[in-house]
Amino acid sequence: MPPQRSDDNDKLEQETIKWRRSLLDAFKFAKQGAVRSLRLQRNLRIHWTAGMAVLVWNLCVRPSIILVTLSVLTIALVMSIELLNTAVEHLTDLATAGNYHDLAKWAKDASAGAVLVSSVGAVAVAVLLLVDTWPWHFLLFTGENRIGAGESAVAVVLLIIWGLSGGFRKVERRKQHDD
Repeated sequence: MPPQRSDDNDKLEQETIKWRRSLLDAFKFAKQGAVRSLRLQRNLRIHWTAGMAVLVWNLCVRPSIILVTLSVLTIALVMSIELLNTAVEHLTDLATAGNYHDLAKWAKDASAGAVLVSSVGAVAVAVLLLVDTWPWHFLLFTGENRIGAGESAVAVVLLIIWGLSGGFRKVERRKQHDD
């Protein structure tokens, strides 16, 4: 006869299942926010496109692993700050109910300033990539810097998945109804 399970074991198992479910829910909600933002925010789509261009360039020219890592982290930073900027804008609009307030303007401007600072940093990293790898040689189908190429390829695939998972679908505008 198998041993009976205690209530403590049942509670522990339920907590473990609940934790796993909440973790999966957190990833699902994060994905939904990122996809919706990509779909609705023009500037995020611009950064997405620029990031793709840099990663494809990394695949073709094969800079050092340090430069590839720097470019991947820079792309992630700019896109993360753009997502935060989107959140700040929406929360500010919600808090002010569409009414103008100097503090709301300041919050939105500061948030946009963070995007600007990270974007200028990204341009500096792009210039570093271009200058450091001069003269450029097309190395796409060579064995040179396989780790950097793999890192770039994974990042390209992830950005493509993000874009195709709904980021570039046509936006359907909801009709507003007066109640």
